[in-house]
Amino acid sequence: MEDAELRVQNAELQRENAELRTLVISLQEPIRDLEERLGKNSRNSSKPPSSDGPNRRLPPKRERSKQPRGGQVGHQGHGRALVPVEEVDTLVPCVPAACACCGEALQGVDPTPERHQQVDLPEPKVLVTEYQVHRLTCTRCGQVTAGELPAGASRSRFGPRTHAMVVMLTGQWLLSKRMAALLLSQAFGLELSPGTVSAMERRMAEALAAPVAEAHEHVKGAPVVHADETSWRESKSRAWLWVATTALVAVFKIHRRCNAKAAQVLLGEDFAGVLCTDRYGAYHWVDRRGLCWSHLLRDFQAIAERYGSEWHGRRLVLAGQRVLAAWAAWHDGQIDRADMLVRIQPERAQIQRLLRLGSTARWASAKTHRACRDLLAWEAAMWPFLVEPDLAPTNNLAERRLRQPVLWRGGSFGSDSPTGSRFVERILSTVATLSAQQRNVLDFLMTAHVNHVAGLPVPSLLPPQANPA
Repeated sequence: MEDAELRVQNAELQRENAELRTLVISLQEPIRDLEERLGKNSRNSSKPPSSDGPNRRLPPKRERSKQPRGGQVGHQGHGRALVPVEEVDTLVPCVPAACACCGEALQGVDPTPERHQQVDLPEPKVLVTEYQVHRLTCTRCGQVTAGELPAGASRSRFGPRTHAMVVMLTGQWLLSKRMAALLLSQAFGLELSPGTVSAMERRMAEALAAPVAEAHEHVKGAPVVHADETSWRESKSRAWLWVATTALVAVFKIHRRCNAKAAQVLLGEDFAGVLCTDRYGAYHWVDRRGLCWSHLLRDFQAIAERYGSEWHGRRLVLAGQRVLAAWAAWHDGQIDRADMLVRIQPERAQIQRLLRLGSTARWASAKTHRACRDLLAWEAAMWPFLVEPDLAPTNNLAERRLRQPVLWRGGSFGSDSPTGSRFVERILSTVATLSAQQRNVLDFLMTAHVNHVAGLPVPSLLPPQANPA
């Protein structure tokens, strides 16, 4: 009788033990999910570095160099070159009158004096040009005829250089309208109101409409394009700022939506080039995609930090880093392209094998299964840079183009009207494009303003080899 009772109790305990095991397993998954969410940072997700908390483990510090700061012994200096004497504005001879030892008067001239030059800015002065428009009456018919302003002179109270400088202060150097007006007031004695600054921005936006539209069409037909987007505000409502860029031409667009329709406005519905982006769904309609490997490495890092897949995740990270190292060695001219392809081929096979294993392995969590299956579905989009020499494996080009707009957004909170948004689009496109081509922004803006007022074609933003003119 006692043996039967013990067997019943043992069976009951085994049943309770099985239930407790099932309960523990069912609780482990949400706990690990919560731990993973708490552990997300800029290295294993798309979160920005500014969101990393104080508890994030920093990479080990590099060993401090034992060399002293500054230029090292034997290092060739790179001082400012002297301006030729014939180009010097003011020449001041420093001739000693008497001997420093005995006081004897000195005569003659040193044929090779020591040359010391001091460069300074000229005293700011506003140049005022007055146009006197005469109205004369015809002695024959009595008609009154007025003179016309010369070509390039507008009815605005301010000239092309002032327009260009104001627009650079607000659109390139990101000063507020009040601060731009204050700078011109203190530096040049030129008094402007914030409303006047807005009017200058509006006029310059009109002048830049044609060249920016031409640049937009150029990007739509480019064989390789990088694209990205960030949040914006227009008229205190949510909007998005999009960028599509090649190596030498960048175009920005502000749109109320962050979807495929907005991406088609940016790239053109018939876009046929290769597009480098992240895996955002707004670009799914593009046939030829290249994924950003910076984002892929963060996905690999997330797998490496997830319970059960640490070993395989770390190998994915290392393989991805070797892929980027091989491309960087080719890009820097250290190896040829054939050598790069030979180095990357085994890494590609390794990454594919690890992703397939992670998508079905019993030791991996359900989240790792989904992540690996998702990456396998995008496997073809990971490697277009192997066949497109002009395509980089990362989307850093587009992300760098967005850094200045993000700073602008932080100080201005967006644009207050559609008119303001057009100025933002066009000045950002102009500055980014000219900077990429190492062209002078001030000269371009001045010429654009003068030509627009005179009814002449505004200069092109396209690089010389792409400009049909």
